[in-house]
Amino acid sequence: MIASTVKYLMVVAAVFALSAKAKPIELKREEITAASVTGRTLFDQYTLGQDVDGARIIYTSQYQQSFDSVQSEITLEYVFPGPDASNDSLITKITLYVEASDDATTQAYVIDGGIGQTSITLQIVAHNSDYLRYMVIVYGK
Repeated sequence: MIASTVKYLMVVAAVFALSAKAKPIELKREEITAASVTGRTLFDQYTLGQDVDGARIIYTSQYQQSFDSVQSEITLEYVFPGPDASNDSLITKITLYVEASDDATTQAYVIDGGIGQTSITLQIVAHNSDYLRYMVIVYGK
């Protein structure tokens, strides 16, 4: 009994050590200028994966969180598929458009799943902003 408990604790410690070393994958960042948009005219566009023959848009989503004052950091998570949904398609590409206050900086990370899998979790971050808005397009085959 003691030997199996010690073995279990060693496995748990190894998993924690490996997960502590794992770093999220940062999406490739590409800035684009939006045409005919009032207010901020610069969106940050992030892409992961590539165009694949036969792939199609399998899901789109958008979300916004606003505050009354500037926040040092706003962090949102996007999970595909959602908790009450399923997906049989393999994800081939993710395009993410992010908008925040004019002087804000943004970042996006894959924290679970990804390209070639049937699910993905993104973390979207804005620094020094009073809002964070995103739109994500998921392509799959």
